[in-house]
Amino acid sequence: MGSMVAKVAATLAFSLVGAGMAAAPAVSSVVPGDGTIRVYEETFRTAFTPGSVESAAVDAGEFTAAYPDVFSGTSIAANGQFFTVGVARPQAAEVAQLNDLMAANGHDAAFMKAVPASRSRAELRSIMDAIGRKYSFGNHPELRGTSISSTYGGVVVEMLVPPEELAANPTVQAIAREFGDVVLFEAVSGEFVTH
Repeated sequence: MGSMVAKVAATLAFSLVGAGMAAAPAVSSVVPGDGTIRVYEETFRTAFTPGSVESAAVDAGEFTAAYPDVFSGTSIAANGQFFTVGVARPQAAEVAQLNDLMAANGHDAAFMKAVPASRSRAELRSIMDAIGRKYSFGNHPELRGTSISSTYGGVVVEMLVPPEELAANPTVQAIAREFGDVVLFEAVSGEFVTH
């Protein structure tokens, strides 16, 4: 068990920048008078994902979904060569169980990169639900939807506003003040869509 804890600790030391996630920037910050607003831009994989990576990511995703208080989620890297698992509770037994599952299913350990997550999926869902309740679509028609980003460990709020007007939007500013940097804002156009 000691070697498993060492493996998890070593894996958690791996950062998103070290993982190559910075190669496809998708989050920028805008600083209006009241503070920082994180702007989300949809990114897509830049390379083919081998079936072995995809299979391992699916197994990990199914496992982590069963433990939303421990993990924030999984996400395949932009280069398609590995996937990340956000770990909010690194001391939880489920973290070692995930490593055991990957090994038992014959997945290459290099495919999975554990990264520290400041919030679990359950916490992100709670924040997403709170935004939905307080800033209901009827009262704020420019708010088009919300989702959880496993890649960035935050809640994405889709706003029907031009990108250049995003930071100045009063609803964006109010949500950013209330929920802080856990929220990322995406300028969208057209009809409501879900991810």
